[in-house]
Amino acid sequence: MNQEIIIEKSFIRYLENSKLSFKISEAQKCVEVIEQNNIISDENEDIYKDYQEELEKISNSDLRILIAELIYEWKEKKTKQVTFTYNKENILELTKLSKDKILFNPTLTAKEINRILKANSDVEVHNKDTFINPEPYHRLKNIDIRIKLNKDVYYDIRLLFEPFIRCSEEITIIDPFLPNNNALQNVKVILNHIANRKINLITHSGHNYVHKYGNKNPTLYESNWVNFQKFISELKGKNNQVQVSEFKNRKHQERYLITNDVKIILPGGMDFLDENGFPNIEDENFEIMELAFTRIDEES
Repeated sequence: MNQEIIIEKSFIRYLENSKLSFKISEAQKCVEVIEQNNIISDENEDIYKDYQEELEKISNSDLRILIAELIYEWKEKKTKQVTFTYNKENILELTKLSKDKILFNPTLTAKEINRILKANSDVEVHNKDTFINPEPYHRLKNIDIRIKLNKDVYYDIRLLFEPFIRCSEEITIIDPFLPNNNALQNVKVILNHIANRKINLITHSGHNYVHKYGNKNPTLYESNWVNFQKFISELKGKNNQVQVSEFKNRKHQERYLITNDVKIILPGGMDFLDENGFPNIEDENFEIMELAFTRIDEES
């Protein structure tokens, strides 16, 4: 979501062969992922001329018009240009100039992708399968997915969330124990580079955090609270509007990270990853935890 992707021209004929329609199909899911993101083009839009050449090969006029209208809309509303002289042979070089370096070619096999990656380790290449269902280690992140985290695998928390907060004007984090050291360190990794945003932090009040929940180790909890206040000051110093509200629900409530577009359920809160980046799964009977990403507009 909110990422920069390059679409290889074979996508046009893939849509033709998939008989693109308004029903939910594999091709339609690919379209939906594209529309969550931004398409990268060279400054002369020569890559769109490639798309046009492929369009002209479609014999079914109704389907050709349908796909052409889709491509035109993307060109007008979803495209970002970079300074580059494009030709049919250098699409990987164009990909490397984008922020996320993601190339989408629906027709590639896993073997072909591996061959590309061997010579171009800095790019991320997707076929139709991984484009719809990227792995947790992929830079590409889509809405309406569940990311399964294995307790023995390291995860970069910033890479997990950065695509979702990149363009969001408002970010809300709900976690009653946000000042806890591990939770706060994870929040810092996610938000330290953020400026000029509205940030809402919903957590226990200082009094409840230190005196009610921290009564067995008040020194530690007081230190955590002081560090939390320092972090709020740092966020404000980057021209963020920071609102801290009290978490008042006494019953169990899911912990969330919420942006303008997506609500992310955080299993156990912001310390779902430990200080080393591994899932914080305490029950030895469980090997996996899930992050659930849901569109905001689907809940309204």
